[in-house]
Formats: sequence, structure tokens, C-alpha cells
Amino acid sequence: VFMRRVHDGRLAPSGQPVSARHAEDVLRSVGQTFSSLGSHDPRKDRQTGRLDFRLYRQERTYKAQDRPTPKKRPIPREVLHQAARMARHKPEREQAINDLIWIGFYFLLRPSEYLWTTVNQHPFTLKDIVFRIHDRRYPASTIPLELLDSVTFLTYTFTEQKNGIRNEEIGLARSRDQQACPVRCTANRV
Repeated sequence: VFMRRVHDGRLAPSGQPVSARHAEDVLRSVGQTFSSLGSHDPRKDRQTGRLDFRLYRQERTYKAQDRPTPKKRPIPREVLHQAARMARHKPEREQAINDLIWIGFYFLLRPSEYLWTTVNQHPFTLKDIVFRIHDRRYPASTIPLELLDSVTFLTYTFTEQKNGIRNEEIGLARSRDQQACPVRCTANRV
């Protein structure tokens, strides 16, 4: 009943209907508050610990009824390539900015929607980055610098997210592009 009233706007702060995702977030917040106070989360089945199947069906129904969200146009890659060309023969500061632009493009455009920014001002630190050379893993804080050119794969760990998923890793492989490679850009910054 609570989720329905949030969804149809009766309990929404604006008084207007809200999306299924927003109603789901409000309900999750209430359930997590119960849990943090030591009480049972009323959204979950006591025996299985999973979301009650009725709420699951209700959420699915609301999502099916919602209008699809309008697609956001992605940043044209050519804009980023132009920035890379402009930074190529510039001082170290411009090259660092170029690396950070590409890191943001690869790792922060969609995932950053879920970053918990009020607690953690920095989305990543060195401890959140792991380089791989074939099957060996090297934390960014301890990898020998002479091995950075040999790195074939890299992962960033999202430690704190609003969606409740902790320590999710997103990884990308080395690309052939000298400027737009997520591995090279991260290695440059390390």
C-alpha cells in the first residue's frame, strides 16, 4: 500500500506520480531504516530473506507501466579524441587532464550514477585499482613501475554505491589506441 501511494503521488513529496524506480528506492530506504534499527525489514520474507514475491511482482508491474526514460545522447568520442590531440604535445598538466577525461569516459559515465558521493568525495583511490598481466594481479599501490607497460587488463572497484552493491568491479582490457586506452591512461596516472 505504501509503495502504491508513493508511486501514484499521494505520498510523494511533490504530490505527483513518480517512476517505479523512485517508488522502489523509497520503499528500500524504509526497509533499510528498519534493519539499521535492529528490526526485521518488512519488505523481506522472514524465512528466505528475499524480497517478498508480492512486492517483486508489484515493482515489475509498475516498471512495465512506466514510460521509458528518454535516451541521453552519449558524449561524441570525437570530442574526446580532439581533446587528446590538443594535449599530445602540451605540459604534463594537460596530459593528466586528458588521461582523467578518458578514465571518466570509460569508468564513470554510467557507473557513477550509483556512487555514494555524500560520504566519499573521491570515487577511486589507488587501493580500488588492480592491474593484471595475464593471470597475475597487481594492486595499483604496489605494482612495480617497470611492469605498467605490460598490463593487459585493469579493474576499478566501486566500493560505495547508492544501489547497495558493494565492491563491484568493472574491468577493461588494453586497447590499441594510444590516447583512448583505459589501461594506458590509468597507468599514466599511477
